[in-house]
Amino acid sequence: MWLNRQPEDWSLSWGGSGAIYGWGHNHRGQLGGVEGTKVKLPTPCEALSALHPVQLVGGEQTLLAVTSDGKVYATGYGAGGRLGIGGTDTVLTPTLIESLQNVFIKKVAVNSGGNSTHYTYCTTLRTYTFCVILEALTADGEVYSWGEGDDGKLGHGDRSMCDRPCLIETLRGKEIIEIACGGAHSAAITSHGELYTWGKGRYGRLGHGDSEDQLKPKLVPMKIDSLAGLGVIKVECGSQFSVALMRSGSVYTWGKGDYHRLGHGSDDHVRRPRKVAALQGKKIISIATGSLHCVACSEQGEVFTWGDNDEGQLGDGSTNAIQKPRLVVALQGKNNKSCLWFCSYFGLEYG
Repeated sequence: MWLNRQPEDWSLSWGGSGAIYGWGHNHRGQLGGVEGTKVKLPTPCEALSALHPVQLVGGEQTLLAVTSDGKVYATGYGAGGRLGIGGTDTVLTPTLIESLQNVFIKKVAVNSGGNSTHYTYCTTLRTYTFCVILEALTADGEVYSWGEGDDGKLGHGDRSMCDRPCLIETLRGKEIIEIACGGAHSAAITSHGELYTWGKGRYGRLGHGDSEDQLKPKLVPMKIDSLAGLGVIKVECGSQFSVALMRSGSVYTWGKGDYHRLGHGSDDHVRRPRKVAALQGKKIISIATGSLHCVACSEQGEVFTWGDNDEGQLGDGSTNAIQKPRLVVALQGKNNKSCLWFCSYFGLEYG
């Protein structure tokens, strides 16, 4: 189940009468008040509908809702403090995250799937008109994070759990406008197009040229110098890799390279941002990642995919991995202008 009332963003289950419907796995109450552990048909979610949310986003057995007045509600599995309401109890109905009441949340960002994804972020940006997913930005461009802190992915300088939203002090004054998170690492973009990353560094997923974890030393989250001045406008954190979209329409990837998830034509690991050469000449306007594959949409409405394809997730009619971005022929002429922020998470990896 999902909802986002911004037409340029991903799809919705929002009835014409203003009702929200949910279905599927509900063992932890992640459908927000719907009864039953397995809901096989779309069922009205009265508690969620009453909130009139402008954004719904699901994590691993959790659901977050953002309302038009900047409030955030959470429901579902509470292990690791991922709901942000204090404690680790499971909650079966949408519950207000009280510690965020004094900031206006525009967007929340949540990483989905896998045992290493139990954390949440949100942001509040009064000066911007969009929202951020699984991290939280404030009116001053500040970032809050909460949940399990292993690998330093919360950005607070340690590996401790936070069961309530905590401000990431290192990002104060940076005017953060976009955020993203993977299973064990996170990223943020400033209003000047600078990119910061933190968390687990294995395989070079942070883009700093090494494989070191970044908890919150003096320079964490560190700016990725090789992208300075190019203007990053979008970032995605996949499973052990990262993708950045530049203002120019070019795409850079780095991190773990097997399954060809980086799109460079080899399975080599890349520890600094590297331009995806196969997209040269295409002005990309939207990107999305799954666990082991990527999607990019061009200004002309073309859709390109690459990476792992064992479940046919690349849309080329086969189950063969694709080493470099390839046009999805079946979508030609469909005027595609944006990719779903969430791609099916096939072949999850940990670490």
